[in-house]
Amino acid sequence: MTITVTDKDGISDTVSAVYNATTAVTSITAPTPSPRNTPVSSIQFTLSNPASFNDQALTLTDNGGPNLITSGVTISLVSGSTYQINGLAGLTQAQGVYNLTINAADMTDSNGNAGTGSLSLSWIMDTTTPTSEVNPLPKRESSLSFPVSVNGSDPGPNPSGVASYDIYVSTNGGPWTLWTTVPASSLTATFTG
Repeated sequence: MTITVTDKDGISDTVSAVYNATTAVTSITAPTPSPRNTPVSSIQFTLSNPASFNDQALTLTDNGGPNLITSGVTISLVSGSTYQINGLAGLTQAQGVYNLTINAADMTDSNGNAGTGSLSLSWIMDTTTPTSEVNPLPKRESSLSFPVSVNGSDPGPNPSGVASYDIYVSTNGGPWTLWTTVPASSLTATFTG
């Protein structure tokens, strides 16, 4: 910024000042879906100003444990102020609640100034298969339309929960075909034979 001051006699003076904006993490792209059952291989983030940094600016934990970041994790410039953290797949295979923090205080801008603030995101890794069953039906119904109900669970250390149940039917020993899908909040549907 330059300011020029001129008095009534036409004498002027110019003053210049430089403002260095501080580097900060402005966004992190969350992995989708979450909960998920496959490892996260990379994550992108943006900075307010270009910066230099190393893996010390990153913290990745599973269920609040120790930092999982190793020298195999790299950070590369994608374009402009967007960067990508690579090499996460081997670190995010286990079940758990992962938390990634990017700390701008461990970054320096082109003038050597440390950044400020940090951003975090988390996701759930759930690889345990859910269980389900159709509740027992009587051998014979009194009507061609009758209720069919299901139940199940999503076991494991960090279950993501059951979202819905696909119910299949087979007529007289024929092939199984999808009849209906019921949400976990409504476990009964009426079947008409």
